[in-house]
Amino acid sequence: MRIAFLSFSIVPFGSNDFLYFKTALLALERGHFVLVSPSDWGARNASEYHRIRKLGASVHYRPSHGRHPDFIVRQWQKLWWRLRNPTEDYRFLTEWRPDILVLSDPGTYHMLSAPGFADFLLDRAIPFITISQFNYENQPVSQVMFRKAQRLFGRAQKCVFVSQRNLTSAVRQLCLPLSHAVVVDNPPDMQSLEAILFPDSPVPSMAIVARLETAVKGQAIVLEILSQPVWRERQWVLNLHGRGPDEPYLRELIAFYGLQDRVQLRGHSNNVREVWRENAILLLCSSGEGKPLALTEALLCGRPAVVSDVGGNAELVQEGVTGFVA
Repeated sequence: MRIAFLSFSIVPFGSNDFLYFKTALLALERGHFVLVSPSDWGARNASEYHRIRKLGASVHYRPSHGRHPDFIVRQWQKLWWRLRNPTEDYRFLTEWRPDILVLSDPGTYHMLSAPGFADFLLDRAIPFITISQFNYENQPVSQVMFRKAQRLFGRAQKCVFVSQRNLTSAVRQLCLPLSHAVVVDNPPDMQSLEAILFPDSPVPSMAIVARLETAVKGQAIVLEILSQPVWRERQWVLNLHGRGPDEPYLRELIAFYGLQDRVQLRGHSNNVREVWRENAILLLCSSGEGKPLALTEALLCGRPAVVSDVGGNAELVQEGVTGFVA
């Protein structure tokens, strides 16, 4: 079988890419022909794509439509995008002729904003499967995309969601039964699944493991809560693990609340188990989720979690046993 995987990730390679990428590796092992197509991030392209190419997969980088930081270059970009036919970015699929196309979306409807993609796919008879990694449950699909979204999800062979709550939200948003949808858990990126002893420290250490994007991950709300007198009187430290666009803002907010001696920005870590050797509890104050790998990995390492009641969080956390749902 010829299987093509398209990633619409907003980063070179993120936690939302693990599910489709491990599926691509498994397909290669089983003798299928595999094509993987992420956006082209230039020098930042992920090493995973070099690895899978060496294993025998075809890799096709699609043009990136990111905004250039230079104002003049951005104007040329806009002119170029208006003059060209954006469906040309997907012509390689016609030549490769996949038996099935797997679409990995970091959200649910993000792929519909990729110029030319929906028009290309809906005009052809290529069978496809969608993977939705996130859904804003209180945000409707825009009127501009609503009909395309209905057609696309209605035509899919399967619609994969990573949490039941994301699927339930999509049914409501699309006014479709989605009887062909399934829920699949994201695979943890860990070699060992054994629990880890708690840190031997008299001061409890908490961690938020998430990209530094406060509108979605809620780090700013946590800092506001911890700045209150009831928390200043207690002993604790908080480690923020991750990178993202709000890092400068979070540094200033930590200083504003006078929490420099309590809160540390630790950057990205490639070793999940080392994070949980140093920390006793996970905090997630997200405004929306799929089913976060950070939560799965923390629980597998034997760490309780305090989470907001969004996405698949409450599907993983058993109240008062493995954590607490706020």
